[in-house]
Order: sequence, then structure tokens, then C-alpha cells
Amino acid sequence: EFFPLHNAVFDLPPYRGTWPEMWVAAQGPRMLRITGRHADGWVPFTISRPADYARSLDTVRTAASDAGRDPEAIVPALNRAVVVGRTRDDVDEALDGVIMKSSALSAPAEVWARHGAVHPLGADFSGVQDLVPQTIDYESALAYTKAVPASLMREITFSGTADEVLGQIAEWRDHGLRYLLVLNASQLNPRLSKAITASGPFGTVLRGLKKL
Repeated sequence: EFFPLHNAVFDLPPYRGTWPEMWVAAQGPRMLRITGRHADGWVPFTISRPADYARSLDTVRTAASDAGRDPEAIVPALNRAVVVGRTRDDVDEALDGVIMKSSALSAPAEVWARHGAVHPLGADFSGVQDLVPQTIDYESALAYTKAVPASLMREITFSGTADEVLGQIAEWRDHGLRYLLVLNASQLNPRLSKAITASGPFGTVLRGLKKL
């Protein structure tokens, strides 16, 4: 309807008779229903609370069932940063770094509002899909990161000691998560020594994931 194609050809054959899986990074109601009807995996980016994840997963699975598909065949995944350290102070220092806090700009305005803050890009900012970093100048970016509440950083990451992080991931597992794409953000600690020492706890998290 909006982007008509003429003489468009996708003529790659399936690899050994199998087409590649289609994973969808959907968050809105319409896209969740499309995910249920067509996708093999669901990997949202801006859903930051396990209960919200469970409700959205239910929408995906209901749409799959309505379309005659097996709702359990869709892989519930998640793309999320892990910030781990030997102590809570080390973790809080990493979360307070400029680079780490800039990731909060990808969160929707409604997430900021839960922490008593207004998103620097507007009270109606919908999330990462509308973020255009190259339009933000250096001084503005620094000002934006100063406005990020510490509680917001804890909501949008798995953060803490290794045991705390594994406990957080287990809660998401109990709300339907089955496939976690781990982003090791511990290396973004402004202090190099703390970034290096975080490697041990991060390894503990990776080993612990196999037991969840």
C-alpha cells in the first residue's frame, strides 16, 4: 500500500530446504499480533519490566493461536544489557557512566515518567525506533545523560552482583523468557580497573545462565 515494488525478486533458495527464521523486535500492539501470526522468534528491545513482558508475550501467543499456529513454537527472547560487578558500588559506578546512561535515551517517555522524569526528547517520545543520535549535539547529549535517574538505569538493565543478576534473569524466565541476548555493559565502567575486574562476575553470570 505504501511502498509498491515492481519486478522485485527474492530468488535465493532455502538453505538445505529450510528458510531462515524470522525474529521480530516488536513492542506495539499491532506488531505483537503480526509477530504471533508470522514470526519464529520475538525479541523486544524497550520492554523493561517482567510483568509487561508476560502480557505482551500473551498477546503474541494469542495471535499465533488465532492464526492456527503453535503459540509455543515462537521463541520468547530478550535483548538486554548486563551490568555486573564485585560490589553494588562498582555496579552503580558503571550505571552512572555517560556512555551507559546514554542508552536510557532509547527508553520510551512513559518509562522515564515512572521514575519522575521527563524524557529529554519529549513527553511523547516512543522509544528507540524514533531515536536519531546524529541529530543530537555533544553538549545536548551530556545534558541529557545528567537527567537520567539512577532508578531508571536499574529498570532497563540486569544489574548488580552475579547472584543478584541471576535472580533478576530468573524472574524474567518465570514470566516467559526463554532466550536471552546478553550485552556485556560491565565493560563500560568509566574506571578501567573496575571494568576489568567485572570480567569475573560476568563469567559467573554466563555459567549461571546454563542452570536457569
